[in-house]
Amino acid sequence: MKALIVCSGNTCRSPMLTYMLISRAKEFGVKSEFLSAGLCADGRPMTKYAEKILDKHRIAHPEHISRACDEKALGEADIIFTMTQEHASALAKYISPTKIVPLCAILGYDVPDPYGKGYKAYCETYDILEVAADKILMLCKKLEMHKIEV
Repeated sequence: MKALIVCSGNTCRSPMLTYMLISRAKEFGVKSEFLSAGLCADGRPMTKYAEKILDKHRIAHPEHISRACDEKALGEADIIFTMTQEHASALAKYISPTKIVPLCAILGYDVPDPYGKGYKAYCETYDILEVAADKILMLCKKLEMHKIEV
């Protein structure tokens, strides 16, 4: 199964969550592939604060360059997790909403964007994403076990 994690610029939230998921998938027995993209991505690197917090938690993050959430990325994904309901609504114009899971459906609230808000905001977002990662990995495990298509 291929899961796509989507945010706005693909420089902080979606790559942080993607690398968290990749680093913890084996622990959960999940074989899914995790990729990230952004609705407004333009080939920029991950922010320094995102890199710093991943380093702090010893999460590997190969050199990341933001990638656009294009037709190819959407078509290859079996399931798409979005940081906000707004992101989900934007994607639902182009693909079946049954493939889209906004994180507010899992967490009860959107994941705030830390971009431009300083290291503390990134730490707070990381904590939220850590909770989301556990829930996503449990969901992916169930989908894999039962071979459920979204």
